[in-house]
Amino acid sequence: ARDYRAGRVFVNVVSGDRHSIESKIQEAKEHLAKATAETWMRTRVERALDYFATHPRAAELTIMEFEGVAHRLVKLLTRNTQAYQEYKRRMNNVLQALSPHVRDQIASIPDWRVAFRTAMIYASIANLLVDLGKPIGRRRIATSLGLPHDLSLDQLPPAEVSHLVEVVAERVRTGATVIDELSEFLERLEHSPPEKKTILYFIDNPGEVILDQLVIERVLVAGYRVVVVGRGETIRDDVTWEEARDLLKTNRHLQPFLTDGRLRVVTDGSYLPGADLSQASRHPDFLAAWQQSVAFIAKGGGNFHTLFGQRLSLPGLFVRMMKDSDIAYQLLEEARSRKITARTPFY
Repeated sequence: ARDYRAGRVFVNVVSGDRHSIESKIQEAKEHLAKATAETWMRTRVERALDYFATHPRAAELTIMEFEGVAHRLVKLLTRNTQAYQEYKRRMNNVLQALSPHVRDQIASIPDWRVAFRTAMIYASIANLLVDLGKPIGRRRIATSLGLPHDLSLDQLPPAEVSHLVEVVAERVRTGATVIDELSEFLERLEHSPPEKKTILYFIDNPGEVILDQLVIERVLVAGYRVVVVGRGETIRDDVTWEEARDLLKTNRHLQPFLTDGRLRVVTDGSYLPGADLSQASRHPDFLAAWQQSVAFIAKGGGNFHTLFGQRLSLPGLFVRMMKDSDIAYQLLEEARSRKITARTPFY
């Protein structure tokens, strides 16, 4: 990764912007409210966050770097790394209940490319439904689809979750994709040399990681090896590599691949809400996996912001739902040198 830095867009010093220092500090204080109920502790951490916000070099950080430092302050000072653990558990349970039905549907598709695309659609939908950071975008999409809620899974009964997922899946299948380069990606895989049959899979959120396993299984049964990359530590609701490893062990369909080594879990060491290759030098397992891989798949907005547009030695497929993502469109337009038109409802 030449001249790599975790993110290409810097935090905004202007108040009122969703990517401003003020907004990111507010998100960290919401994390703080979950991390401790002690008034004295909250006061102490709020002072630290306010000091960080006014630090003369704070504006030199990318959005991802700023978020990582702010949330790390909360974790270190409260000594609570599990503030979102219950939320993670609920999201995993909700999508776990849906997973067997979706898996049966995918397994019945004879064409591997179609099965892979279908699995990826469902894994992408999970990225939309469980992202804590984009409630406004979720509400806009719900309105566009004529749904009476903001797409949050927290309080929905299983039948409504299933209906919600199928409604969004149908919309994606019928042309709501902004950029679709999946065919080119699969072409690259199918023409990869025998020694380069490994794919890195950067995971993102809880719940989403349950349906990610459907994609991972399709890749494995096609004869490729998969190395799942999780966060080096808890950030907020992101999935760590240890959490991913434990979840994969409970999947009976993936256990044989874990046993024979065709499926592994590593970390790049990131403490940001996205991959961070600048930490990778301390993680030789990740570096070795990168060298052995033909390409990577990166899920979610955080991984998109820290990996897209970088001068990397591997090509990548970025998979995300565009939830009120003005900066993402800007980056896409710069990379493609053309105007990217948002397609309702995924704007």
